[in-house]
Amino acid sequence: MSSNQKLKIKIFDKEYSLVVDNEERARNVSEYVNSLMNDLSVDMNGQPPQTIAIVAALNIANDFFIEQENAEKTFAEATERLNKLNLLLEDIS
Repeated sequence: MSSNQKLKIKIFDKEYSLVVDNEERARNVSEYVNSLMNDLSVDMNGQPPQTIAIVAALNIANDFFIEQENAEKTFAEATERLNKLNLLLEDIS
């Protein structure tokens, strides 16, 4: 059973109140998003906050898809290795 906690975070100079079940993770995520948006703000000088937020969201989603593809590839490779090991075990049994 998880314990929800109220947490105030600040992203891109705006404060948000959240209810979270893992405070440390929520802080890490909010710090990551804030850092990314601040970095993009420098690179995209003069763009409105909404544009910076959308580009940040697209970057985060892209990173997620890359990690998901990597996890699927790793799982497929592990499955192939296990299948080969099973065949070898059957041969020596």
